[in-house]
Amino acid sequence: MAIKAWSKDGEPEIIAKGYGRVLVRQWFINPYTNERIDFTQFGSLKNQWPTIIMAITDKLEVLVVRQFRFSPNEITLEVPGGNPNPKFEDNSPIAVGSRELSEETGYTPREVIQLAPKAFFDPASYNVNYYPCLALGCYPTPEKKEDNSNEKTEVVLIPLKEYLKMMFNGEIFDSKTGHLLVMSLIHILGTDAEALANKILT
Repeated sequence: MAIKAWSKDGEPEIIAKGYGRVLVRQWFINPYTNERIDFTQFGSLKNQWPTIIMAITDKLEVLVVRQFRFSPNEITLEVPGGNPNPKFEDNSPIAVGSRELSEETGYTPREVIQLAPKAFFDPASYNVNYYPCLALGCYPTPEKKEDNSNEKTEVVLIPLKEYLKMMFNGEIFDSKTGHLLVMSLIHILGTDAEALANKILT
């Protein structure tokens, strides 16, 4: 049986909202039975896609952020990221990634590469995607780091080799970080997808 897309039926209904996030009910038409089915989805009030960025220094160190996260109720190790800001004229994924990286970590990239047109947080229940980017040649610009009392962070530099081992050993729990790291490797190593895949599997 061929997989068919489901069509939306009507506008989404907001069930709950707060802190820039929203829970909505959206009705769909099941293309196999023609039944009207409702699903609940998480999203953002402004429906903006954030940029998530894998940042690498010239010494091949990964810039990661330690911070307390409310949902898992623990301190996590994640890559930087953030949302578009209407006070800036350029809110392209690359501009947002570069700006958020500087504000969140105090490092500025020499080059930013968008790795894919989009990536899913959780396609089963989250209707906001993100832009995956890679920042290369990151250097310290501590004067650009913002101090937010509601989002205290610690910047950690981890050698790329050690970071890869942490990922392989299941020590990095953030799934989007692993996705970004895999896509970033061809650019970090100066190769292409075919060559890297052959190297890993031979």
